[in-house]
Amino acid sequence: MFLIAAPSEKLSFAVLGYASDIDTTAFSVHDRQGRSLDFAFPDGIPVTLQFPASGNGVRAGLVQRAFAAMVIVPCFLVGLFFIKQLRDIMKTVDQDDPFAVANARRIRIIGLLILAFELIVCFGRLAMSGFVDIMARPEGFNFNGRIHLDLELLVVAIAMLVLSEVFRHGTRLRDEQSLTI
Repeated sequence: MFLIAAPSEKLSFAVLGYASDIDTTAFSVHDRQGRSLDFAFPDGIPVTLQFPASGNGVRAGLVQRAFAAMVIVPCFLVGLFFIKQLRDIMKTVDQDDPFAVANARRIRIIGLLILAFELIVCFGRLAMSGFVDIMARPEGFNFNGRIHLDLELLVVAIAMLVLSEVFRHGTRLRDEQSLTI
């Protein structure tokens, strides 16, 4: 990404966005009898713009580097905190006490970290598509950013939040059972 290359280096990177207002004059569709058919592309077709590193590569400016840092650094910190939570859970498993009260909290934090990661990436993609106006001029369509949440990560995050409640309830039941004679 932007952060890795030196100021004088040319970059190769891709920007994900969505095409709208697609010019269909270059396309034609006919049925088996040769009759012309009307067609249109729905707004929001995913488009990836690939910027090459050689030839007319795009130089990373200070704004692009700062933006990349604002996305990469929080993602990196979320990843480190995620690994720490997993490590702490594994310590309790090694101590034969996986249903510890702290593990319910750690699993909840993991679910929230997954949500935070997805939101950072989502808004990073949206903001990055705004740089396309500076770096490229699409012809025949408009390049738009859009908030795109990864459904699979959202399901995993929700599952982790539910699992944390199961752990919290299981811990409470275990504590009540240990007090019973």
